[in-house]
Amino acid sequence: MIDRQLVQEGSASIIYDILLLHVTTMSAPLQNEKPALAHVKQFLNKPLRITITDQRIFLGTFVGTDKQLNILLVNTDEYRFTPPELANPNGRFVGLVMIPRRLIVRVEVSRSGDEGAEVGKGDMYA
Repeated sequence: MIDRQLVQEGSASIIYDILLLHVTTMSAPLQNEKPALAHVKQFLNKPLRITITDQRIFLGTFVGTDKQLNILLVNTDEYRFTPPELANPNGRFVGLVMIPRRLIVRVEVSRSGDEGAEVGKGDMYA
């Protein structure tokens, strides 16, 4: 649980450190770990591209889920392509976001080995 005082101070780096600590301890293998949980854990600290119902796209680093399976991303950029009057192909930085599961249409993860892929050399997401 994040201390309320830390949130009020507005220190994003402290909150990020706490999340990273939580993710690190979460990634330790458990004795009776289910295969689905192990599958999700392999994506921790990997870049994800998430499309939601209003066609916005979020690119950020996956740091976990909550109990309701909403997705948490850090260092996130938001891209909006429709409607044309609101389109922003250059995106905007939104930082730490929680994306509600019910809004998610598609989740894509970067292919392994493509971390340093050059821009314009194909799609780095599977």
